[in-house]
Amino acid sequence: MSTLKLCKIIHAIWSSPQHHKQWHEEVDAAHCDSTGKLEEIVKMVILDVWTQWASTHQMCECVLQYCAVIDSYVAKVKPLRDYEMNANDWMSIQLVTKFLKTFCTATTQMSATKKPLLSTTHTIFKGLQDDLAKFMKDLPNNAPPKLMLALLGSHCKLNDYFFKFDLLHYIWSICE
Repeated sequence: MSTLKLCKIIHAIWSSPQHHKQWHEEVDAAHCDSTGKLEEIVKMVILDVWTQWASTHQMCECVLQYCAVIDSYVAKVKPLRDYEMNANDWMSIQLVTKFLKTFCTATTQMSATKKPLLSTTHTIFKGLQDDLAKFMKDLPNNAPPKLMLALLGSHCKLNDYFFKFDLLHYIWSICE
């Protein structure tokens, strides 16, 4: 899958000082103006942490700013050529980023509450479900089938939790 390819590329960039330097040179060359000055502050790509979805979102969001640079870097580093990204891979990364953005928003909303209330949690969870359902409905027809199945599977798993959570909310309402 595209995110696995991307993780391999980023891991290679972080794996040695030589790769690190080569990456910075590639980014500098791509982001310099005609006088040789950097047009913007160059960010280092973010390394994904497998057990934390937020790091995957941050990695993808950061990498989308450097698509051309990553393609150029991978083309120059022979061991990474197996992981070259094509247009479908980049589209998959964009879709995964948008999908995870809904979770990021929900997490931010839940973290912003001073006191955790069941009604607030339920409302945010319901909003997350609605956003994900809309996202799934709006997926492009040319989206990779494996990606569509993976996103649908995660949406269905969350939906199962929502049903259990919604039932719990109903039971709590009866007890009051």
